[in-house]
Amino acid sequence: MKKALLILLLVILIFITFMFLSDSAQVWGINKTVGWAWDISSFVWWIGIVLGILVLIALLIGFYCLFGILYKNILKRNRN
Repeated sequence: MKKALLILLLVILIFITFMFLSDSAQVWGINKTVGWAWDISSFVWWIGIVLGILVLIALLIGFYCLFGILYKNILKRNRN
């Protein structure tokens, strides 16, 4: 009797392990579409694009001011 019960439990364990490994996303329920995630993803995407453009503009203005001042100083030295 004990041997048959152990074999039955072993078969159930093997079946459950096979189900988790083969269809784990469906068994756990994590493959369902989440509608609100698209809104958050889109918002974060556009915030990233805008911040990237702002950083690029800040760098361009900074380099322009830095090299503009250096360029003007070089011209002043050459005139003297």
